Amino acid sequence: MSKSSKYVSNLIKHFKNESDSKKAIAMKKYMRDQFPFLGLQSPDRKELMKSFIEKNGRDYTDDDLLTIYNQPEREFKYVAIELAAWQQTCKKIKLPESRIELYEKFAQTEPFWDTIDIISSKLIGGHFKEYPDQIKEYTDKWIESDSFWDRRICLLFQLTFKKDQINIDLLFNFINKLLVNDNFNKEFFIRKAIGWSLRQLSKTHHNKVFEFIELNRNNLSILSIREGSKYLKKTLI
Repeated sequence: MSKSSKYVSNLIKHFKNESDSKKAIAMKKYMRDQFPFLGLQSPDRKELMKSFIEKNGRDYTDDDLLTIYNQPEREFKYVAIELAAWQQTCKKIKLPESRIELYEKFAQTEPFWDTIDIISSKLIGGHFKEYPDQIKEYTDKWIESDSFWDRRICLLFQLTFKKDQINIDLLFNFINKLLVNDNFNKEFFIRKAIGWSLRQLSKTHHNKVFEFIELNRNNLSILSIREGSKYLKKTLI
């Protein structure tokens, strides 16, 4: 067994040894019975991750991360995302442009809000801060995807951007494209993401969001307007 394979197998064993069948049933039910779980809630999972890293270090590859992510139990997806996020924030590591391919594979493997939201805002958003020239290539593809989860990424990847990093016109363009597509405009996770992205943007560009909502009030869903208007002055809503 290679060093890389041993790292992954040890990690999987480390987490499976602490599984809780009762909690696993409840967690699966919470996620609409779509995915199996080990029954490890966030605090327990983070403690297990800490103890594993202390013993085994962080000597893992992109292939290792993908292998971990592809395990059937949902917690392994969270673990892979956390390991990838650590590499992204480590000053000693310079991730290549091609790293976006791993994040895209993550996002397109059994997507649901629990993985897509953190992949979008932390992994993909963080990557695009380093490689902004890739934004158009990938978002042009995702916004036209048949998967509304890909389209949701386009709405959320700028959530952690600073005021001077946000491309407002790009976000508004994405929203307008989604509004003219009845199938996607009716999708709850798209309507919610539109509102979320507008709400976050309103923290730094209050008037821009107000004007956009007023201009598109007849096309935006009630949910999108309610979410997007949360931080706007009540007198303007």
